[in-house]
Amino acid sequence: FAAPAFAVPSRASAACPPPASDWLSKVAAALREIEDRRYGKIVLARSALAAAPAPFETGEVLTRLAERYPQCFIFKYRESGADWLGASPELLCSVQDGAVRAASLAGSRPRGATESDDRRLEEDLLASPKERAEHAFVSLAIGEALAPLCDGLSAPEVPSVMKMANIQHLYTPLAGRLRPGFDLLDVVGRLHPTPAVGGWPRAEALGAIERLEGMDRGWYAGPIGWLDMRGDGEFAVALRSALVTGSRARLYAGAGIVAGSDPEEEYAETEAKLRPLREALEAGTGG
Repeated sequence: FAAPAFAVPSRASAACPPPASDWLSKVAAALREIEDRRYGKIVLARSALAAAPAPFETGEVLTRLAERYPQCFIFKYRESGADWLGASPELLCSVQDGAVRAASLAGSRPRGATESDDRRLEEDLLASPKERAEHAFVSLAIGEALAPLCDGLSAPEVPSVMKMANIQHLYTPLAGRLRPGFDLLDVVGRLHPTPAVGGWPRAEALGAIERLEGMDRGWYAGPIGWLDMRGDGEFAVALRSALVTGSRARLYAGAGIVAGSDPEEEYAETEAKLRPLREALEAGTGG
């Protein structure tokens, strides 16, 4: 899913995103294929455009994201006049003195307008068979991918809820010890793409994305992070992100589709995921 090194993902940037009805029809097609048992889960992404009368101030965009979403991974990568930036809630993996961490983040609800409403949405998320099934695909796949590389791999039996300013997700952390002969990039290579951004089974889901999604993801959902000379480091999944070129930006968001998904609800989820970047870009125009 990631663009080759030093290649700015621009093939899709000149075209307008298709209307909502087009994306909804793709979700419906995916649900029919899931019903036919061609795969169990697929993540379908969509993009949206933003424009300003003057170039976006990406420093202001990052400041707004950091203030609003302190628990997220704030990132920016600049290449050939384009800025790839965002605020991702999702850790792909980290290695520190041999300790490996990864996380499953899948299944979501919006935040409530009041404390009681928020608690009701949290309880509904935890009790939802559809959301728990979507989350389980990711947790199991991450555990299976890490098992050959790690000793003492552990994870909670049931997910908790990670809350952000505008959305809440089912969350399962995983931890283990890296076996001799492996390093952080081995872990990244084994994990990416997780079912949180691709689907499950991997090959069938990625083939369906190629057929159904109809856009170039570029760097969206790819690993982004750092490592030091000791081999320690941390990579996030480049979600809740945008490619900014001057006064234009292309924003990306996706939703996990499983049996029982509702296309309209999935579209609403992508709108919730696009909101942080839209608000931050507005701040980056002085608005």
